[in-house]
Amino acid sequence: MAELYTGQAADRANADLDWLARRIAVVETMAAAVQNAVRMIGSTARVEGNLVVTGAATVTGALGGTLSTAAQPNITSVGTLAANLLFVDATYDIGASGATRPRDFFLSRNATVGGALTVAGLTSANGGLVIAGGGGAYSAGKLSSDATFGLVMQSITGTTDDWALFTPAGAYIAHVPTGTATFTITNAASIGSTLAVTGTTTATGGLLLATQPTIYAAAGGLWQLATAGTDTACTNGTSYFVELNIPYNQTLTGVAYQVGSVGGTDSVIVTLYNSAGTVVANSALAGATVGTAAQIQSVAFTGTYAAVAGRYFASVTFNGATAKFRTYPIPGSKFIAGSEAETFGTVTAITPGTSFTADKGPLCYVY
Repeated sequence: MAELYTGQAADRANADLDWLARRIAVVETMAAAVQNAVRMIGSTARVEGNLVVTGAATVTGALGGTLSTAAQPNITSVGTLAANLLFVDATYDIGASGATRPRDFFLSRNATVGGALTVAGLTSANGGLVIAGGGGAYSAGKLSSDATFGLVMQSITGTTDDWALFTPAGAYIAHVPTGTATFTITNAASIGSTLAVTGTTTATGGLLLATQPTIYAAAGGLWQLATAGTDTACTNGTSYFVELNIPYNQTLTGVAYQVGSVGGTDSVIVTLYNSAGTVVANSALAGATVGTAAQIQSVAFTGTYAAVAGRYFASVTFNGATAKFRTYPIPGSKFIAGSEAETFGTVTAITPGTSFTADKGPLCYVY
């Protein structure tokens, strides 16, 4: 019986030794494989083949190396990064033009782009658009493809404007001075549709119509009869003037007035003054012979005058007392008319005043 138990124990020991031998063989095989796949360089282990980790991998040191540029299997998930994603500076790209591109780009904060930003679709700046710097001598910030023009969104270097629009030559087209709500256009502007203005429109440069009138009558209006108004005798050297209003820019050639019951003999000079009474145009200083009685005589300036819309005064001056001319007669008229003494053959400024004097202002118009 003792021999039987002793034999069984020996068989079991042999079986255990055989199992252990097989495990040692497996370990030796794995060690050989690992030795072939992992090379130790100092304290660094280098994997020559593929490394498959089915569980979590924890790296306590730096994980680095050079990624191959050859085609690689797709990475379906990298988990969540808990640190910065860094690159060799200004060397590599994310994706490529027209291929291997990421799709949408979501950021919770800012993006700083060191070069040009090209956007093929719509750009929506829900929080506004601030341009911090420009490239031209005229702008501190701009929207433009050129360094000297564009829509400037911030204050302009050397000016007091909040923003402005420039021409390629660097000149203002439109701008808004700082602290005001005034929109200023300094050059010509074309509007293809209706312009609605709720406030006052001040046209310091005047107004132009597509089709201009040919004459502008004195403020007393046009007359219908050759005998209208007062048949006034002239005085040598006296300038008889009347207010007239030109509503649109117009190039003027001269003054036409109504000759009274006596024409011929004397000579006449016509003069145009601005609203302050300064001479802006006149006919020849030698004078033109007064026209036929009861007719309208047109007397040309020595040169055309480009009148801007506004108030003017027209006058006739004679060198004798024979001829007569027709004048506005009704006292209390709400336009300016009067006379001033002058020397025939010279034209000087007048002081038009603010009142109407009957039988002084000539029935006339400019053309």
